[in-house]
Amino acid sequence: MTLPALFLALMLWALPGAHAVENRSALWLGTQIDGDLGTADWSNWLYMAQAQYRAFDALDGTRQALGRLGLGYRLDRGWRIYGRLDYYQTRSPQIGTFREIRAQQSANWSGPAWGRVSLRFRGMLEQRWIDERNGTAWRFRPRIGLEWPARRLEHVDWMVFSESFFDLRELDWVDRGFNQQRFFFGARIPLAAGLNLEAGYQYQWLNPRATGDLVNHTLVAMFRLR
Repeated sequence: MTLPALFLALMLWALPGAHAVENRSALWLGTQIDGDLGTADWSNWLYMAQAQYRAFDALDGTRQALGRLGLGYRLDRGWRIYGRLDYYQTRSPQIGTFREIRAQQSANWSGPAWGRVSLRFRGMLEQRWIDERNGTAWRFRPRIGLEWPARRLEHVDWMVFSESFFDLRELDWVDRGFNQQRFFFGARIPLAAGLNLEAGYQYQWLNPRATGDLVNHTLVAMFRLR
């Protein structure tokens, strides 16, 4: 069994049991631009900006728009560190419209894993503030993934990753502990010089208040410009 196939099998095995109260569908669309501040020859500083639109419940429920800005620094041996700031606006039929601010600090690593396969790792610490809710929520989000070239599709790369969510602080609107898992499988497809489309399927399991499982089956499409 190849390393990507083994990783895929392990991620499927590790997914939480789908004793779901409800299975829903979702669509996530987004665009991102990132690159070097200055030229890579003399500057290790990086930047990124992203916008996303998310529609849940078969496109007939919650809507979410987000903007994200980040500043990073390239270290040695494949490491990069980032600081990011997110703004979310969510409109829910159940609880109305509310805003959320997130601050994020992450350490990213990438390198060869096996032949032409690349291993990706990200450890992220996140702080969250939501309108009319007391306190700052702290969350840790480890993510691991693989990328490898498609054999019969020139310049196309397969991508797979798994990301876990652990809330670190108990508040009246969030429970402490593990309560979300994302698993993604898709491809990176070149569209033009410096422009790629990353598209695929995401399985998202949530149990935000320990009231029962919810699963989102999500189609994701992200345009990346570098």
